[in-house]
Amino acid sequence: MQNIGKVDNAFRALDFKTGLDEIMSLLQQTNKYFQDNQPWRLLKTDQKPRAETVFYVASEAARVSALLLQPIMPRSAAKMLDMLGVPTTERVSSFFAFGRQPGATLTKDILFVKKKAEV
Repeated sequence: MQNIGKVDNAFRALDFKTGLDEIMSLLQQTNKYFQDNQPWRLLKTDQKPRAETVFYVASEAARVSALLLQPIMPRSAAKMLDMLGVPTTERVSSFFAFGRQPGATLTKDILFVKKKAEV
């Protein structure tokens, strides 16, 4: 995944905008993949293995994105990694690549709370 190297290079050069743009690009590509493959429909047509692959790819993109976001949003990235079942020992650059073993236990939580505008 070339986005990972670009993000790492950008952050090392303190070019945070470029790094964040690359993370957003990765997430947009993942969203398109998810929408194009519609795993919720695959489950209804007895294509469970394919649906599981789509969910796995999306969760891997979320995991890698959260890892990459750690220097910028440490608390939110940590919470997201907790939700994805990523042990703290796997939150370093050697785990940036896609390909984590499937089977992590996911937890449901609210990552960002919408604040009401003050009038």
